[in-house]
Amino acid sequence: MRRNLLKALLPIVAFVVSSVSALAQMSGTYTINPSGSGTSNYTTFTAAVAALTTNGVNGAVVFNVSQGTYTEQLTLPAITGASTTNTITFQANPANTAPAEITYSPTGTTDNWTVHLNQTSNVIIKGLKITSGGTTYGRLIAYTGSSNIRIENNTMVGISTGTSTSNLSSAFYYNATTPYPSGTWVIKGNSITNVAYGFYMYGSSAGSMDTLRIQNNTLDCYYYGLYSYYAKNPKIIGNTFNKLGGSSNIYGYNYVYYPTGNAEFKNNTINGFRYGCYMYASGGSQTWDVQDNVLDEVGYYGLYMSNSSAGRAEKVTVKNNNINMLLNSTFAYGLYLGYVDGAQGRSEVSNNMVNVDMPTTATVYTFYPYALDSTDIYYNTFAVQSSAGASGTSTYGMYGGSTGTNAGTKWRNNIFANSVGGPAANILAAGVTSGMFSNMNYNLYYGTTSNPVTWGATSCGSLSALQ
Repeated sequence: MRRNLLKALLPIVAFVVSSVSALAQMSGTYTINPSGSGTSNYTTFTAAVAALTTNGVNGAVVFNVSQGTYTEQLTLPAITGASTTNTITFQANPANTAPAEITYSPTGTTDNWTVHLNQTSNVIIKGLKITSGGTTYGRLIAYTGSSNIRIENNTMVGISTGTSTSNLSSAFYYNATTPYPSGTWVIKGNSITNVAYGFYMYGSSAGSMDTLRIQNNTLDCYYYGLYSYYAKNPKIIGNTFNKLGGSSNIYGYNYVYYPTGNAEFKNNTINGFRYGCYMYASGGSQTWDVQDNVLDEVGYYGLYMSNSSAGRAEKVTVKNNNINMLLNSTFAYGLYLGYVDGAQGRSEVSNNMVNVDMPTTATVYTFYPYALDSTDIYYNTFAVQSSAGASGTSTYGMYGGSTGTNAGTKWRNNIFANSVGGPAANILAAGVTSGMFSNMNYNLYYGTTSNPVTWGATSCGSLSALQ
């Protein structure tokens, strides 16, 4: 009886063992190779993702992708077992001598991506070539939610030509607005070209990334280079942004909207954009660190940093930036800085060079400081001129205003120059009464009019009149 029972149970035990083996969680290194074989090889990205979805992971997983072209989508959902330790990596095989390329030709909004991060987490995509074969539709990486993502050292080629302004052709763009991305996102060392939108990173006040790091990328685009919306602690460092389309394309925008924590914008090169970078925060307890950027031939805003009267930035550092503007409009700001207090220490604006070239008559604010307290403004040069010989009286080397009392700001060794007919410096009456301009020494004012400085309602034709 007992022997017969054991014989009956053996097939069941064998079935259970076989089932467990078939569903074993994944860990270690695998390959994606259409010509490969064996249990650790998958012939397509789709097959690799199917295995991940079915089995989950219990350790770090790496897929080495062999060279060649894979005509398919990579859609990554949530994977059981993935964590900051159990990461999932898709990378070019180190033995490759040619690119490992994934490409797809979307036909509408419902399939508009080559790679889709669909509420996944702890994913690394590294060293691949990511392209689109679409015409109207051609987003390269779309995301819905997703957390702790690293996109590194990839070559990304879009479909945009001419002066494209459509978000349907983007390097990074959300596929659905909710859920929002979270955790830490690192986008580093990528080469991106022929897109209308570059980095479109979208969150909300209710939830967004804990840290967004966009670093050491080269981006050639037609419309938006950067649009960071509600990302916490954004770090935009060491990138080169080139606007495509030449002078006939008057667009090109970069935004850092509603960050919280410490926002860094450092060591970037911005070429030909209408907006060098427009930065705005309103929540208070905000700090800005903007250093060592080179902006060339920007057309409307150089660097524009504003906070709100109810939520001032608590510390700002703006140092060693070189801003060369060639206007493509009738209105321009070289450097605008507004609403700063000293809650986290003194702010600093130093060693910046801002030069505005005005081809035709325009309104120009080369430096526009507003409501700054506890700020040291030292060793800067702000100049407006015209290589085309244009002139305009609504041009300012510095145009200063304020509200309330801001008596803690110091001005030393700055140059304010205007060679096109407006004042070198115009201090508005509210700025005078605020005390923001009361501590000024060793500054140079150059203008082509008899009264190069306006102090409130007083026109000053000499330093003694200004004093």
